[in-house]
Amino acid sequence: MIGNHLPGPGGHKISELDNIQRELEGRFTALAKKRSESTGLSKCVFAFEHGLSPSERNDVEQALLSSLSFGQPQRRHWLAWVVHATEIGYDYVGLEYWPIFQKRTPRWRDGNDSRDWIRQQFKRFTREFGGVEPSGAWANQFSIICWPITHSVLPQDLQNQFVISLGRLQSRYTSALLRNPALLGAAIESVSSDAGARFRQFIKNTELVGLIASALLLQGESLEFEVLEHATLQRIVGDLERRRHAKDLLDRARARARRTIAMHGLGHGEVGRQGAGTRDSSALLTQLGLEPTLTLRLGSDGSWQGWLRLPDMSSAAPMLPDEVRRTLLESRFRIPSGRRTKPWAAGALMFAMPDIEFARWPEPSTPLVQFEDSGSAAEALLGSKLSIGDSSTWLFRLRDDGDARLVKGRTIRGGAEYLVVGEEGSLVGLPLLDESAEFGGARVARLWPDALESDELDTLCERLALTQATTLRVWPVGMPAAEWDGEGNVEWVTLQPKLVAVTADCADGVLELRNARFGTEPLRVPLVSGRPAFINLEPIEVGEHNFELSLTCGTSVQAGRLRVVVREPTTGTSQRALPLVITPSPRSPSLEEFWDGRFSLDLDGPEGHLVRVKAALFRDGVSSALIERTLPSVHLPVDTAAWREHVERHFIDNSGVQNRYDEADSCLLAVDGRELGAREFRMEREQTPLRWVLSRDSKDYCLELRDDTGRLELPAVVWYSFDKPDVAVGVDSAPLQNSRCLEPEGGLYVARVDGFMCSAIVPLQAHNLQDLNCRPSLSYHNRSARDVMGLLGHAASWHSARIPGQLAAQYPMWRVLASFEYKLVEIIVGSNWMHAEQHYQRQRSASSWDALTEAVATTQHDRPLVGVLKVDGTLARGVPRERCERLTSLISQALAFSPTAIPKAQLMERMEFALRFASSPQTVGAWAGDRLESLLTDLLESPMHLRAARWLVLATDAVAERFGDGQPRTDWEW
Repeated sequence: MIGNHLPGPGGHKISELDNIQRELEGRFTALAKKRSESTGLSKCVFAFEHGLSPSERNDVEQALLSSLSFGQPQRRHWLAWVVHATEIGYDYVGLEYWPIFQKRTPRWRDGNDSRDWIRQQFKRFTREFGGVEPSGAWANQFSIICWPITHSVLPQDLQNQFVISLGRLQSRYTSALLRNPALLGAAIESVSSDAGARFRQFIKNTELVGLIASALLLQGESLEFEVLEHATLQRIVGDLERRRHAKDLLDRARARARRTIAMHGLGHGEVGRQGAGTRDSSALLTQLGLEPTLTLRLGSDGSWQGWLRLPDMSSAAPMLPDEVRRTLLESRFRIPSGRRTKPWAAGALMFAMPDIEFARWPEPSTPLVQFEDSGSAAEALLGSKLSIGDSSTWLFRLRDDGDARLVKGRTIRGGAEYLVVGEEGSLVGLPLLDESAEFGGARVARLWPDALESDELDTLCERLALTQATTLRVWPVGMPAAEWDGEGNVEWVTLQPKLVAVTADCADGVLELRNARFGTEPLRVPLVSGRPAFINLEPIEVGEHNFELSLTCGTSVQAGRLRVVVREPTTGTSQRALPLVITPSPRSPSLEEFWDGRFSLDLDGPEGHLVRVKAALFRDGVSSALIERTLPSVHLPVDTAAWREHVERHFIDNSGVQNRYDEADSCLLAVDGRELGAREFRMEREQTPLRWVLSRDSKDYCLELRDDTGRLELPAVVWYSFDKPDVAVGVDSAPLQNSRCLEPEGGLYVARVDGFMCSAIVPLQAHNLQDLNCRPSLSYHNRSARDVMGLLGHAASWHSARIPGQLAAQYPMWRVLASFEYKLVEIIVGSNWMHAEQHYQRQRSASSWDALTEAVATTQHDRPLVGVLKVDGTLARGVPRERCERLTSLISQALAFSPTAIPKAQLMERMEFALRFASSPQTVGAWAGDRLESLLTDLLESPMHLRAARWLVLATDAVAERFGDGQPRTDWEW
């Protein structure tokens, strides 16, 4: 054992480390050979599989510490250092790796060269023993610490969330999924969109994540899954089992995985991700039964209202193309025909969404979902699936609960009552309901087959493309199905029994069921008139299954069908079953998004019901909160604006909370509706490879630069003052390295190294409000695209900077951004417009507004636009894109015969750029990308477009009663 070679008091430490090195080399050589022979994988050995006991690990660490008395680490002991760094990676918690390394290795001389030496030893481990190699975006950003953290297999900080994801995934286990690490890892990623920021970064290496999951779930079932040493796996499982909840989740997930393997066996061979193309993905959605559900409900005013339920896409996500999955997870979307006008949160389709009310009836063959990433592959794929089809009428069956459910098969039967939706001309012969039953041109009519003569019903069915049902009846029995439309379409979740009953009104006969589930021969069931026969459809996997039914009675043969959809229980928090509907955007926010106002929360439920809210800041590794506040209860419903005002007033603006914000690593937000439901959000600080850390003692600030990029060169650091926010002053970055602290002046600090950039704002030393009243003064700039691009870059740096909680940083930053906005507009539109704008800001009168409107046009050709701006009262309404479309249309109409007129499609792009420039110039560069210079050149040549855009921005501020107060606008959420 290694422990037998360790030095006692007065022993020869270097020679003992030589012995340790040789034993470790022997162990990993044997492990590499064994792993290669058993799995055929070339790079699947982890440094964490060293096999050392706790006492041996401690002895190795002490020997390494003692060896540092003789200088820096010696190359011949490289493997011991790899093991030591890996153990620290396993204990790694939060944002910082090297401070923990320094604490555990006090004589270590930290620096870029020393850190790079550690990376080189891990690369040597990969070359000599087939070690796992980190990959993906996270590994590229954290090019050194990715090695020890990856080789620690599953850091303790992430273990609990990892098991939660396995638990969420267990209902969709298949043998194909479990035997393919890449596919399994992608599936874990798809059910973890609401996990913390660090875990989401970790699981981006899907193949590695799938490899770890395979070991946790199946090791011991087959040599195919011997991807971890038994002692290593037991150590991880043992740490998990100390958390009771995690142990229970892991036990259930492992049991489910092993039952799946036992039922289906373990095939071999490559199983790639399905859905490589749109056609395959479309077939996959059909196979899984992922279709929208349409329902009509009678409103309180006696009119029928249309409701939409979108499917939970999480079951299909792992097998969809990367671009489609990325859009589902990262792009917000709208329901154009829905009553709600604001966008839904990115990733909402990966969970159970609340039912959505229609404001108008959707257009046939038009996608029900419109992603902000317009024209995306996801939109193209889902367009055909998430639509209401291309029919001119839609058939709904009235149910006992009073609702009417869409009949997908367009089949009617006696004894039932129906509603038909369509344009009035297509509903001839049916009694229309009252005038209030409209959906923007679509009408609702009633259809009662029993009240019609046979010939009349046949004619109606032929005209409306309906079919009449046979006498064969099929329905689910036992535990109530998740969905049953009464027309042969049933939906169960995986844990429910799949049992149906069948009857026929004819004499004794034989029913045949055909489906791949029964093989080539159909299942034959004898029927007795008036008596139901019961059929168990188990075992049946997740997805869509179509059963063909054939009833033979004497010489008569009647056909039918049964469509079965099996889905996993809903992931995340199901809002359908809860009276309290909580809609976050984004679904899993970071601490910075919460603090900066980029996180919105809508609370809906019984009007007037009280909901309690609690928020607390935490530091990683410390169980008790840094500060905790119970906010006043709120009355439902609560929209985004009311929520933000409530949180800012009672938590974010609290001086005690602001003083603890900078040292916090996460925030826990708890929303408790008592009997209506509850939900918690844990918001972690974003992990970046290059970051500023600002701390404060009783009176002074201290600024540190933490560099985890792994680059050998020092970052370049510049400073901008609040008074001269576009003048960069170089700062020596050497004193900022290795956790050394700079006593900074107030302003913006920007660090850059090899494509990485971070910025932070240091507050002013303010003793009163007067000290905060900085007066930003920008340098002279030419009226050129290049100069404007330079200013936009400076504005973007200020806008993206990390802002501490103190008002001493926030208020001057607002003043700086306002000065950039004013200067940028002035360069393009000229001084005459700015004089008119200043006059309006001072007067706020009708005459000053009229003068500002007149200033939009400077030539006779542009005069028609002024007239339409004066009379159109709708421009400032709606969301930014709708405002942009209306303004573009007005300009196109008013200037149709102007020499400066351009095609409407081209004008639309220019006006969106102009509106973004006029409302939020600090973000326009990221939106425009490579087109920035050409769009700026167009704007400089046609400044009227920016004057019109600026006019609309000020008009929108006036409508919202938000006049210029020096703060950036928040109502232009593009």
